[in-house]
Order: sequence, then structure tokens, then C-alpha cells
Amino acid sequence: MTMHRQGDILFVRLLSTPNGATAAPTNGAIVVLAEGETTGHAHAIRSGTAVVYEPSDPLGEARRLLREATGTTPQLAAAHAPVFLCATAPTPVEHEEHDVVVLEPGEWVVLRQAEWSDDDEPIQVRD
Repeated sequence: MTMHRQGDILFVRLLSTPNGATAAPTNGAIVVLAEGETTGHAHAIRSGTAVVYEPSDPLGEARRLLREATGTTPQLAAAHAPVFLCATAPTPVEHEEHDVVVLEPGEWVVLRQAEWSDDDEPIQVRD
């Protein structure tokens, strides 16, 4: 299993694409995977080498595909905000405050780091 971390973002290599997913139009534009609420900095792909998929059930598909890739069933919540992408070539992910992460060609899920609140509810970590 291949994983990369860039700040509050985790990239996990998958074995297949999400069921029922459609490719989101990017028109060669910058793909922003997550934007920092505190700094305004973004985890972004500028190379044009990624296709983002939008499944009808992102959390369900993230659980299924992570179970398939890792053999475990992760506890995920909406705060993890899964994004699915296919890297069609080595794909650099840039961020102003972190080293560049290069995703190998293949299927990936991108997850936001979450922490548990005092109310026992997951909340997104703010970058």
C-alpha cells in the first residue's frame, strides 16, 4: 500500500476507481484538492495530469476502496472530505508551506485529517 502525507492531507493509493463516479471537468485548470481556511494556501495540482472523480456516495466509496486497498475498514466521517483522482502520469501536488508530493500514476483517494471534538464528533483539522 502506498501513502503520502502533505500537511493535513493524506493520499492513499487505491486498486480501482469508485463505482458510479463521473469525471469532473477540469479543462486543464488547476485542481485544488483542499484549501487552507487559516492561510488560504491550497494543496493543488497544476500539471494537468490528474482526473478528479465524483462518486454519488463519496464516504461509502472511500470506505469500500480503502478496505480493498488496505484490508481494514476505516472510520470515516464527512470531515474527511474524500476526493478521488486518477494520476495519468507522475503528478506533483504543491502547497506553499509543504514539500511537493509526487503521486505515482494510478488511482488515489485524498483525505483531510480529522480530529475528535469534545462532543465526540470528528472535525476537520484547519491548515
